[in-house]
Amino acid sequence: MLDGVTLDEARLALVALGDRSLLRRLEDGRYRVEPLVARYVAGLGLEAAHDRAIAVFEGRKLPREAWKVEGDIADYVELVFHYVQVGALRRAFYTVRDGQCSENCLETWLDLRGYRQTLIRVYGEILDAWQDKSDQGYGAMLNSIGNAYRDLGQTQEAIKPYQKCHKIMREIDDRRGEATSLGNLGLAHYSLGKFERAIDLHQKCHKIMREIGDRRGEANSLGNLGLAYYSLGKFERAIDLHQKCHKIMREIGDRRGEANSLGNLGLAYYSLGKFERAIELHQQSLKIKREISDRQGEATSLGNLGLAYGSLRKFERAIGLHQQRNKIAQEIGDRQGEAISLNNLGNAYEQLGKIDSAREHYQAARQLFQALQQQHFVEICDQSLAELERKKSNAFIAWLRQLWRQFRRTLPLLLLRRLFLR
Repeated sequence: MLDGVTLDEARLALVALGDRSLLRRLEDGRYRVEPLVARYVAGLGLEAAHDRAIAVFEGRKLPREAWKVEGDIADYVELVFHYVQVGALRRAFYTVRDGQCSENCLETWLDLRGYRQTLIRVYGEILDAWQDKSDQGYGAMLNSIGNAYRDLGQTQEAIKPYQKCHKIMREIDDRRGEATSLGNLGLAHYSLGKFERAIDLHQKCHKIMREIGDRRGEANSLGNLGLAYYSLGKFERAIDLHQKCHKIMREIGDRRGEANSLGNLGLAYYSLGKFERAIELHQQSLKIKREISDRQGEATSLGNLGLAYGSLRKFERAIGLHQQRNKIAQEIGDRQGEAISLNNLGNAYEQLGKIDSAREHYQAARQLFQALQQQHFVEICDQSLAELERKKSNAFIAWLRQLWRQFRRTLPLLLLRRLFLR
């Protein structure tokens, strides 16, 4: 309730204002003041009110280290709204991200915490008012919205901003931007299971990156091609591509890229059943990630090591590694990483026959995936839980059968005993 007004009353008021052509309802359900009305009320001192609001929110916003839950960044979201209202679009943009979209910026935090709907809404506010579509910031926001939709599992929705960005980049002859949007489209089609189409898009991205001399972009496109071939079961081809990616990353001194390529190589060898080699590569990746303080990457490497040790049937070792990943994911607020580690712990406990522990971890993972709106992973957890119940039922039936066999063996002895006791 706000100032004595319920949410339902507020919604009815918004609809009424819309009926009177004072507000315009947007496709995403939000309302915006009609331009003519906005120009009129601007003369009533609202711009000064927005300026006062900006001063208040700038003065009380929490520092990065204090962000724990979504409510802690509410003042930043309010700042974006007020900056947009006074036409300070670039200030609004840089409230959400810094130049390199570093780990300390709001966009990275929202993505890591899984608050992707908030990210979509905030960038939507800025994009609605952004006029210069040739600006790199415009393309960056489109790509970020696409990434958010893709992470939510809404890949078809992700393709729309990616395609829009690609069209604009071609029109303004921004070749790097064009290549980046092609790579993002490739990742979207990869998520849809359209691996051949993904390969085609990544090859086009790779061609442009080579032509403009962007070695990091070239390496990333090779890595993405490797992932696509991996998903087609062409592991040797994937290994070749990841090795080329790794070589470039080392040459340009991109240690995070080097570590990621080692991890991808580890996954390819894992799929070939070469678990010892996979462990060696994941350990190399883990070492670099720890050296560069990439905690999310460190957690991913620990999880990959856990999977490899699990395949060697070293389940206690695997559980320890998955628990380490879970601990880091909780510390940095990576809810998706936390959910994945819980799911992998469930699998390890299941392999050990610890059904109750497995169920507990699958249910916890399912709850997190549900909160993150990642329905595909929710369904995987449901399948795992159903399989657990089937195993438990089969174990109970096996126990009854064993009991019956024992009873059948002892029944004649019991009958004889009764005969002798008479």
